[in-house]
Amino acid sequence: MRKHLTVVLFGTEYWNEVINFDALVRHGTIDADDLKLFHRTDSVDEAYEIVTRELTQYALPERGAIL
Repeated sequence: MRKHLTVVLFGTEYWNEVINFDALVRHGTIDADDLKLFHRTDSVDEAYEIVTRELTQYALPERGAIL
């Protein structure tokens, strides 16, 4: 994919237990830079801030379906 796609994972403890992101990098499943796309939070306000910031930064300048 060429378009920046942020992923907000709600429930930090849950996601830290369910997915071992460091292992995914170590085994080459994802690139270390991909970790910057994932944001874990327990706060609705923080999730909203992340989504609005990322959409403002990336979606507005990169309009349209770009994969």
